[in-house]
Amino acid sequence: MLTHTLISGMLPTDGIKLQAALDQASAEGHVLLSTTSCAINENEAYFIATLGKPVAEPAKAERRGIGMGGGGPNTRSQNVDASTASQSKNPGEGA
Repeated sequence: MLTHTLISGMLPTDGIKLQAALDQASAEGHVLLSTTSCAINENEAYFIATLGKPVAEPAKAERRGIGMGGGGPNTRSQNVDASTASQSKNPGEGA
């Protein structure tokens, strides 16, 4: 699971602020996922960077919500012998 951070601004007018924000996000453990820019005119472009930071999964006891299991009754046997039946070493002998 990731937390996402967006950094945006105008190039080149916000270039120093954008670089400082990217540096800070990197120092905090965010990783650059994607960038995009859109030219407004010959001198300016809008810049957007998407960064992600891994987040630890919550403990199972804290999880809540709907599970992904089937919704019907449990058809599994509770006390099943997991050992396999022994086979004869000699294929000519019957059981």
